[in-house]
Amino acid sequence: MFRSKLGTFVLVVLVLGLWSSHGYAIGVQPMVLDFSGRPGEQYQFEISVFPEASQRVVYLSLCQPIQSIDGSVTFVEGDPSVYPPIGWLRLEKERIVVPPGEPTVVRGTISIPFGAGGSYTTFVMIEPVVEDAGEGVMIIVRYAVRLTVNVDRPGLRSELQILSTDLVADDEGRP
Repeated sequence: MFRSKLGTFVLVVLVLGLWSSHGYAIGVQPMVLDFSGRPGEQYQFEISVFPEASQRVVYLSLCQPIQSIDGSVTFVEGDPSVYPPIGWLRLEKERIVVPPGEPTVVRGTISIPFGAGGSYTTFVMIEPVVEDAGEGVMIIVRYAVRLTVNVDRPGLRSELQILSTDLVADDEGRP
């Protein structure tokens, strides 16, 4: 039973692979950026986009994560009026041309506002522009680079103090 399903799967993958006329994929590094800071601070970051064998135009956009009731996560175009951390991020460019053989670096800035406190997650979505491929199956790979900003400020974390400890017996005289 297992071999039958595996054989069918391999056959379907081969047929789709032979029938496929185009695939669009680039390389991206790093995939995760973590920052810890305080209100009012600014941080610079870089994302490297690695090329394919031909020149590729790539779009970059800021997205916010939305978790569905079933636990899955989707990405929505960022709107600072709905999700303020999107407004903290600035990308140097939103459209880049990645020449063959040369990685391209995209720079960005995170500016933490004075009223911020807590942890925030945003994403930089990196997606190659799709050209008309004609017939066949087209595979497009999108990358979501996660940016997590942990903002520590005075008074954000509560402090616990133990004033005294006592050992008290219960009704049966046991501690």
